[in-house]
Amino acid sequence: EVSDVQVASYLMNYDDHYTTHTFRNLFLISIENYLQAELSKVRLQEKDIDEERLEDMPTPFDEEQEEDTKKTEEQFLLEPTQTKNGAKFVMVNTRLDYQDRSKDLTALCLYDFVSHFHKKLIDKSDRRLIKNANGSEGERLDTEGTKMNERYTFESAHPQSSSHIVMKHTNPVVPVLIGPQIPRKEREETGERYSRALLTSFVPWRSVHDLCALNQTWTEALEVQKPLISPASLKIIENIQLLHECKHDRDEHLR
Repeated sequence: EVSDVQVASYLMNYDDHYTTHTFRNLFLISIENYLQAELSKVRLQEKDIDEERLEDMPTPFDEEQEEDTKKTEEQFLLEPTQTKNGAKFVMVNTRLDYQDRSKDLTALCLYDFVSHFHKKLIDKSDRRLIKNANGSEGERLDTEGTKMNERYTFESAHPQSSSHIVMKHTNPVVPVLIGPQIPRKEREETGERYSRALLTSFVPWRSVHDLCALNQTWTEALEVQKPLISPASLKIIENIQLLHECKHDRDEHLR
């Protein structure tokens, strides 16, 4: 049977379900893989690095996860942009949006960036703001006295810096981490992956050098960078661990 309310909802073309939050996918593992590749590349080029220590550094994955992770390549979207020569298409993704964010958002971690901001096409109102800012790049636009949400221009290195800006959500969204789950904190065999995932998500960065030094393991880097993790992010990390513990207790109970 269908209730009167359900019939009315379908006739009015309303949604058939409602949630308290909005969700957005964050392909974390592909960004981790990018950072790992960049770190490995720099290490190979560095002549002064301790080769024996480099060989002893643990890998971020155990054998079970390693094969699946290699298949997880970074994904790009083909999107339009505006140039002096007219419109064209460029390859972009969340990682590029984050790396080339405004310098006024430098202290923002990846998780918070995805949660609080999104990219939008520049419209007439935005162009007026940019014109008033003398076409500045990588800065916050002056929206004082308007009903507009916070807006920021991209750094010039971003492929869409001339056609898109970053705007703050009216209500934050919840990032959904896509890929192999962040492992339990206490598992030694996945300690490197755990540390790398937390650094990637919750410590502000623009390049891998902001997260991990050449002679550091990811675990050592996390210990150094912990003071940069905000209290709100620490709570999320605590909840991730709590979720693992709940699943473990559930499995133990069902045995």
